[in-house]
Amino acid sequence: AISVATLKLLQKLTKRSPLHARTIVKLRGLGLLQGFLSIEEPTVQKYGLKILKSCFRHGSDYWRESNMQLMTRIYLEIRMDLIDNWCTPVSFEGRRNEAKALEDQWRADQLAALGRRRSAAQGRAAKCFPPTSVPTAEEIEDEEKYIKRLFAEVKLPEDFEDNVKAYLEIQ
Repeated sequence: AISVATLKLLQKLTKRSPLHARTIVKLRGLGLLQGFLSIEEPTVQKYGLKILKSCFRHGSDYWRESNMQLMTRIYLEIRMDLIDNWCTPVSFEGRRNEAKALEDQWRADQLAALGRRRSAAQGRAAKCFPPTSVPTAEEIEDEEKYIKRLFAEVKLPEDFEDNVKAYLEIQ
């Protein structure tokens, strides 16, 4: 279940940001947002329409043509600004095409950086916590041998034995 506060936040993010609105369209969120319009809570419908208004111009031509009723509903129920071009489609030509290419390149760079950070973190974790080998059935049956193997994998500092003796003498 999605809360009204989440819808308000999403609306604030998409209101003046074509990047966020285009991201919702790319992730096919328009169908999900249209589902909010069937909920009988007026606040949920209002914010669903506001988010759809922000994303409307970024939808495909086919989607806009098939959702003319939605366009009418937005026009009737949501307040318009004086200069509001929410229903004019965005065409990526000239400078806008370059901006879209830069945006797509930025996204690709961010994903690549995330992948590098994850692999570096996994490498550090593998150094700190090396994978343990699976014991054989013979080792499990012979408990002493199994315990020796487990403790052989543990690397203790050189002065560990002296420290334990000193600690036991104090106790």
